[in-house]
Amino acid sequence: MTALYLDGDDEITTAVGRIRAAQGPEIALVLVPGSRIGTSRINFRLLAREARDSGREVVIVTVDAAVRAMAVSAGLFAYASVADYDSRADPPSASSPVVPVRAPAPSGQRSVTGKPMAQAPRRRGRRGVALLLLLATVALSGAAAIFVLPTATITVVPRLEVVGPVSRTLVADPEAPVADLATGTVPARTVELALEARDTFDATGVKVAETAATGTVTFVNSYTLASSFIAAGSIVATASGVRFRTLAAVTVPHATFAPPAFGKASVRVEAVVAGTTGNVAVNAINKVPPAADAGLLGVANGAATSGGTHTETKQITRADVDAALAALTVGLQAQLEAVLLAPETVPAGATLIPETAAIGDARAEPAITGLPGSEVPTFALALSAAATVLAVDSAPLETLADQILQAAVPTGSQFLAGSAQRVIDPPAVQAGVVTFVVRVSGQASRPLDAEALLASVSGHPVAEARTILETFGTVTIVTWPGYVDTIPTLGGHATLTVSAPGSSATP
Repeated sequence: MTALYLDGDDEITTAVGRIRAAQGPEIALVLVPGSRIGTSRINFRLLAREARDSGREVVIVTVDAAVRAMAVSAGLFAYASVADYDSRADPPSASSPVVPVRAPAPSGQRSVTGKPMAQAPRRRGRRGVALLLLLATVALSGAAAIFVLPTATITVVPRLEVVGPVSRTLVADPEAPVADLATGTVPARTVELALEARDTFDATGVKVAETAATGTVTFVNSYTLASSFIAAGSIVATASGVRFRTLAAVTVPHATFAPPAFGKASVRVEAVVAGTTGNVAVNAINKVPPAADAGLLGVANGAATSGGTHTETKQITRADVDAALAALTVGLQAQLEAVLLAPETVPAGATLIPETAAIGDARAEPAITGLPGSEVPTFALALSAAATVLAVDSAPLETLADQILQAAVPTGSQFLAGSAQRVIDPPAVQAGVVTFVVRVSGQASRPLDAEALLASVSGHPVAEARTILETFGTVTIVTWPGYVDTIPTLGGHATLTVSAPGSSATP
């Protein structure tokens, strides 16, 4: 014998499941007082059917006499305790609280174990006692209870209708105050973002400064008959071609025989080309002006010329400024893209539309007008601007999606709460217009009047009642006793329950 102990709130499905999982041909179901299973005669009918189908003996053990009587009326043995069940070989005495009885089977019928009734002589006494107790229970119920009053329990789960999928294109409008299904618009808002890019750049321009070398040359005249006049600006040069101009006019006197002497005159000169090439050594200047007679007139610098310089200074050009502005503009764009991806940029419950982002007029610091021509090797420049981007809140989108779905529910049906399926495609931007494609689907059911449905099948055969009710949904009909094949018309003996759509139809 296998004893299965059930809790007070265990359902009949739990009991049947445990019977099927148990081992052995004999199973005792032990019910505590107040057990939910003991509240319905249908439960014991189902247990008896399970015992019959599985070919095993199922008995009920409970201290509740009324529950034992109910079990007996369903064709099961019933005992007050497990100990009583274990000692069932001895017929119970008249004073025993045990009720090891079950309704007798017709002659030749097999028990739920599959053995002929005649092969179980040790239980005949108990079955006789069971029959007597059953008759006593019927007698206490009055003469009318001699005939068992049939009952029918009907459950109808309304049929679900698929709604959708329905799609709709919605437009995000910054001017719309609220979401409007009639116009298909949802409000959008403008989010402002502050951007700044700064960097240091090299000046590529070069400012060259040069000074001309100066010195003194002396002309020597060997001609005795006449002096030689050298005009200001006359060119003298070195053998290598470095030229100098005289800074003043000078007359070189003629040479004399007595005493013998050359005529000489000195004058300041300046290099024609500024720079360090004019710094020449002593006596490097030896070529007289082209108009002079080189055979009679000579020239030389008694000291090295000096003062010729060449210096280069870095200078900002306009091209440098333009290149810096272009680089900083790229930096602003990169910063905008990074900011759009930052979680803190996105307002709570909203979706940013990156394609609508735009950078406003940029301001340079310092002002670029004063930069070109500045003699510096590097310069710092900053560019700041305000950017804007559209944001759309998801709540209005979902609200419109629900309204679209509700509008698609067939007339006379009710939308099943919690069945909505929303798919909102990523936003599309075309010509500055932001649109969303929303796809929704769900389920609905027709509201059913349990009283009207019961009236429509009362008095009908069970099979016919099932056919009538199945037009409204899934139907379960349980009659008691099991042989009853017509829905009772007597008030209170037939009940019809409309379950929640989508639930199980098992009563």
